[in-house]
Amino acid sequence: MQIIYVAIGGAAGAVSRYLINIFMSSYMPHLLFTGTTVVNITGCFIMGILFELFRSKTPDDCLILLLMVGFLGGFTTFSSFSSEAISIIEKKEIISGIAYIAVNLFGSLLSITAAIFLTKFLLKSV
Repeated sequence: MQIIYVAIGGAAGAVSRYLINIFMSSYMPHLLFTGTTVVNITGCFIMGILFELFRSKTPDDCLILLLMVGFLGGFTTFSSFSSEAISIIEKKEIISGIAYIAVNLFGSLLSITAAIFLTKFLLKSV
């Protein structure tokens, strides 16, 4: 049953990532920071919220498998980020490549940190 939770979450995460990438490339094609960046930062923010929520109230393992392992595992993707970074750098767009890497890395780290602090704050307010 655990594999089913991971599979369902992973499928939903992968489809969500795909739809965001389509949206970003269709409606904002000239942005350097692609759907992968949006997905990575959003995924880290969601992970921070879940991390803090699950630290304060331990959920069933099925919820962790569905959301954190499955959905977020299928949603965020380091491999796509890495291939896009290499592609930018191979085009001799070194500054753009470094900016892309920095925004993804630091944006994701800041996002998960902000989500943890925000969730702690909101839990104390309730």
